[in-house]
Amino acid sequence: MTWPPAFEDLLRRHCRFVAPDEPIDPDQAWPVLGVDSFATLILILELEETFGVNIPDSLLTGTQFSTPGSMWATLGELLADQR
Repeated sequence: MTWPPAFEDLLRRHCRFVAPDEPIDPDQAWPVLGVDSFATLILILELEETFGVNIPDSLLTGTQFSTPGSMWATLGELLADQR
């Protein structure tokens, strides 16, 4: 899965269990990557600010944001809708 450097940078700030030279597995659950529920909320707020989107509460589900890959897919759809 390919995502932009800005998304990767945000992820790396929160994925405590991923070494700097190790790729982030897009299908791995957040706790395995070292991201707890509070860090996930902070990450979502940072995504809104960085990418200039508003993530509706209706999208804040376990499915939409359960992994980095599902988070990027959801964010990608929001960005496409803005265009």
